[in-house]
Amino acid sequence: MAKRIKIGLLFSYDENWIGGTYYILNLIYALKTLDDKNKPEICLITFKKEDYLLVSETEYPYIESYVIDEKDYNLKYYFHERVLNFIWRKLTKKILINKDLFVKKIPPVDLLFPANTDNAVLLSAKNKLRWIPDFQHVYLPVFFSEEEIQRRNNTFNVWAAKSDPILFSSNDAVNHFKQLYPNSSTQLFVLNFAVTLPSFTHLNLKTIKEKYNIPDRYYMCPNQFWAHKNHRVVIEAIKYIKDRNLSLTVVFTGKEDDHRNPAYTTELKKTVRDYNLDKEILFLGFIDRAEQLLLMQHAVAIIQPSLFEGWSTVVEDSKALNKFIIASDIPVHREQNNGNMEFFSPNNSVQLAEIIEKNYEKPTVPHPIDYKANVIKFGVDLLDICTKII
Repeated sequence: MAKRIKIGLLFSYDENWIGGTYYILNLIYALKTLDDKNKPEICLITFKKEDYLLVSETEYPYIESYVIDEKDYNLKYYFHERVLNFIWRKLTKKILINKDLFVKKIPPVDLLFPANTDNAVLLSAKNKLRWIPDFQHVYLPVFFSEEEIQRRNNTFNVWAAKSDPILFSSNDAVNHFKQLYPNSSTQLFVLNFAVTLPSFTHLNLKTIKEKYNIPDRYYMCPNQFWAHKNHRVVIEAIKYIKDRNLSLTVVFTGKEDDHRNPAYTTELKKTVRDYNLDKEILFLGFIDRAEQLLLMQHAVAIIQPSLFEGWSTVVEDSKALNKFIIASDIPVHREQNNGNMEFFSPNNSVQLAEIIEKNYEKPTVPHPIDYKANVIKFGVDLLDICTKII
């Protein structure tokens, strides 16, 4: 049997960007669907043991875990260390403090992904695959600080000038790259990810509804509370509906924190109180994943109002659950459309309200989709990309 490809995966559990965490888990599940002879060996590089325990639930057969210390991962040389190295090099022509040494803890890999940080971990990789989720900072700069915009631009400028290949999740994102960096000769790949959902059959719907005080019929908007996720248009739509003497409920789930806009969630909740929508808009916060999926499964429909996405995890979760989706009309949502979606202009709350009201009176029945085929394709396409790079 041919030697297995060895892929180094950088992984960390991060509630502030849970989509990134789920991305790697979904990637592993997709590789698991490959024929055994084609399954690559995974070298999982984590920052704490708990991260590996989460990944171990995938039961992927060929995986090793390497936990590295964050202080080693940070290769910043402090002023006194630079001074000592300068003096030591003058005296001995050697380096006294070498933060690259810890790469010996990690075995060589054929490909490292996502290779988004230039540090010692990357030095052990024969090939590196960068990952750019999207260019939101270019098209919606109002949601970013000047420092963050500059940091991203500097990073992507370097990547565009280097030979390391770059992965995107959508054609929309890769087209943005080509528009922004028309002279780049970097190899570009598009990989539409698909999701593998954990089981939630052990949960009782009635119990979960009682836990969160949710009525029989409701809509779900399961997005983290970042300003670009556009929760406000949903609130305005529900106010419009209530003003027309129809009361219905939307359940918001997701971590209620946006480091770029700390007041975002507070302002949303104040608007809900001012509109007297406390019974219509429910904020559940960051809840258990299985509970969230159970509630999504039994919602009238899923609302995805985002202003910008690289490839929406909410849409993929909903497709995996075979749910009808009311989505903002942005290019990437059109790209993700499986025929079970209806679109509204992302800043038109009246249009959204009319779609919700129509759907509430006569819910749209989604046509069945073999979503498992998407997961299999995710794994096959990923392996194909790895083979082309290696």
